[in-house]
Amino acid sequence: MSMPSRVSTFFTQTRNYIVAHKVLSAVIALVVVGGGYYTYKKIDPVQVQTTYALTIVQTGTIISTVSASGQVSPSDEVTVNPKASGQVTRVLVKDGQSVSAGQALAYIDATDEYNSVQSAKASLESAELSLQKLQEPATALQTTQAQDAVTKAQQNQITDVSNLANEYTSAYNDIVATFLDLPTIQTQLQDVVTGTEAGHGSQWNIDYYENAAINWDNADALAGRSETYGDYQTALSAYTSAYADYQETTSTSATSTVLSLLSETYTTLQSQQTALNAANSFIQFYETQVKNHSQNPVSEADSSISTLSSDIAKINSHLSALQNDKNQITSDQTALINDASSITENQESLSQLQAGPDALDLQSQQLSIQQQQNALQQAEDNLADYTITAPISGMIANLDLHVGDTVGSGTSAATLITDQDIADLSLNEVDAAKVSVGQQVTLTFDAIPNLSLTGTIVDVSPLGTVSQGVVSYDVKVSFTAQDPRVKAGMTVNADIQTAVHENVLEVPASAIKTLNGSTYVQAFDPVIPGNVTSVTTMNSPVSVPVTVGISDNTNTEIDSGLTAGQQIVRSGSSAATAKSAASTATTRGGFGGHGGGAAAVRL
Repeated sequence: MSMPSRVSTFFTQTRNYIVAHKVLSAVIALVVVGGGYYTYKKIDPVQVQTTYALTIVQTGTIISTVSASGQVSPSDEVTVNPKASGQVTRVLVKDGQSVSAGQALAYIDATDEYNSVQSAKASLESAELSLQKLQEPATALQTTQAQDAVTKAQQNQITDVSNLANEYTSAYNDIVATFLDLPTIQTQLQDVVTGTEAGHGSQWNIDYYENAAINWDNADALAGRSETYGDYQTALSAYTSAYADYQETTSTSATSTVLSLLSETYTTLQSQQTALNAANSFIQFYETQVKNHSQNPVSEADSSISTLSSDIAKINSHLSALQNDKNQITSDQTALINDASSITENQESLSQLQAGPDALDLQSQQLSIQQQQNALQQAEDNLADYTITAPISGMIANLDLHVGDTVGSGTSAATLITDQDIADLSLNEVDAAKVSVGQQVTLTFDAIPNLSLTGTIVDVSPLGTVSQGVVSYDVKVSFTAQDPRVKAGMTVNADIQTAVHENVLEVPASAIKTLNGSTYVQAFDPVIPGNVTSVTTMNSPVSVPVTVGISDNTNTEIDSGLTAGQQIVRSGSSAATAKSAASTATTRGGFGGHGGGAAAVRL
């Protein structure tokens, strides 16, 4: 069959199969299309670039507000409630008396709060004195003392270098003195152990002593002989090695060589000491056994004990001298390390003194002053709460205060009758917890466009009202200025300033992020160079933990974690871009299409 015929037959059979198996054919087609799309995506990868809006941490003022609404009150009465609890010490007014806004009506015992104010003042003064002292330039005396400290440390170093050199010389001399005695001591030890005088030339001395005592104490005789000979061999080996190293060393050798020989000589002396003691103990053991059995030891035994005792004394003397050398060298080396550290520290102190106070130290001390100022302000505010004052001008009615009475925030001290306009507001329990008497309020009116008046909170109800499971608190606001267009019953909208923080670090609220209860901002490390407001990159910023304060919904206060002038991320958006434009165009061209741009996706 010809090729065209075979192709025609194939397509005819395929069409007939598809017609007969429509569902299965559709499934196969989907699999083929899906596989092709997956293969296409694998050979046409994309990477994500993100455009980040950047901003700088700044210092500013954050005003936090709470919004509420209510009505202009037809009532002209305001209840005066104490802000603090305690015992009334003095009442200054009586019923029917006219008072002005802010006038003191009575005093509550505030001894503790007064002491707190005095303590806060003292802390502030101390912080200010510390800053003043930090800012003062170094005096000539301070500079001279710092320079003298550097000079003294350098002189100490010179002295200690000389001391160490002298100690190495002393150590070498002690090594020489040791090796003047050590060959004789080693020879005498050898004669005591392997000489033949005790047995009159028939055997080694230690073998003679062993054989003489073995009949009476076999185990100790064997052990004593073995230990004595073993220690002798160890001492001989150490002596041979040390003596060879000693011959290679001179007084001009490197200090490391002298120090190594000092340690080796000391170890050799310890081996000699052990061997001499072992030989001495073994011969004394021999003499004891002989005398216990009514016999006389050979005269060579007493002679050997005398020689060994003399050599042991010499060894101990040399050990003491070498140990002293080792200790003194270690002490001098430590002194040199301390000298170097002292020189560095004193030079740094002198440099800092000459350069003036460190910027970070100044900033830290200024922050301490700000904290002390805040603490003093808080203490003074607390103290002020112990004076019951008139929130607005008016006439005292229903005065219910007597000296000795115990009052609290839920106590009604008096009623003020006033001719000022009052706004009655209702706040939920969350917002009510943020407001207090004396806070400033901005008032607007639905019925009077473009009219904005100021007011002051004069009363916050200590008891909430529950309605359908929701707790609300009544708040009264006194108008600072009057306007004849304002009528009783009008709807009033209020923005209450709950907190004003000046000279604080602030960032856009959009920069603040929260994850698993932790608050953070994002920043690039290293920072993006230049005065830029945005950057497009595939690199990711790092998270910087922060603690936040109040917010005005636009900006948020930063209590810790950032510094003024620091660059952070305000927000970011990403766009998928082709990894390789050329390869993408080629790949798509193979399918008969044209390259296209990727759509931006907002994060």
